[in-house]
Amino acid sequence: MTLHVTAVQDLGPAGSGRAEVLRYAAALGALSGGPVGRALVRADRAEAGLPESATADDDDRPPLDVSGFAEHPGGGLEGLVRRAHAGLAPGGLLNTRRVLVGPPGWLAGQGVPVPSGTPDAGHTVAVAWDGAVRGVVTLRTAPGDRPGPAA
Repeated sequence: MTLHVTAVQDLGPAGSGRAEVLRYAAALGALSGGPVGRALVRADRAEAGLPESATADDDDRPPLDVSGFAEHPGGGLEGLVRRAHAGLAPGGLLNTRRVLVGPPGWLAGQGVPVPSGTPDAGHTVAVAWDGAVRGVVTLRTAPGDRPGPAA
């Protein structure tokens, strides 16, 4: 018997709005395919008022483009996330954020200052961009056998 992630239980404030944090975390989570990624995608859809079965066509929010996606085993997720058709930011730079999603200790190892008191337990992931933690996600887990491969 193991624990597996079933949902996002809570999102603690750290510097950005809940919807924005979930949106950027879910952009990476959708590419990971792991249980944390799936939980982030479900939470983002729920926050936006979309059904779990929603597709990109059902979502009227501006799409997010992800490039340079990497999944670091035992660490977290990383990617460059940009609002599609967002144009240029001041200074002529693309509106692109280097987004990191993972355990707070892993983010600290990536050079992101983690607020003191942030739990670094197995059921917590932090979301960061622009060199700062923007939200801390507590994951709900449930005992049970992990689903095996389809026969």
